Amino acid sequence: MQLLESGWYTLKLKNYQLNESVLKAIACTIPFMVNVKDIEFESNAIHDLPCCALILACYMNPSIETFKVNGNHLRAASVNTMNEMVKH
Repeated sequence: MQLLESGWYTLKLKNYQLNESVLKAIACTIPFMVNVKDIEFESNAIHDLPCCALILACYMNPSIETFKVNGNHLRAASVNTMNEMVKH
């Protein structure tokens, strides 16, 4: 986690091989994280369904403003989940 000048944190995971169990554990803790403004997953080989859980977890935390997923293995399910969350 990186502390920003404003007192908020950024959770950034880059180039980790995160299996489904670890991603589920991260998704369970995201709604309870305080002072986290940005979450970034970059090049972690995240697949479609675990990413859906991460998207829903970020949606449940009102302090998160930015959720970035770059260079992962995403397909239609995560895109559809993100589109539904943006509507609300």
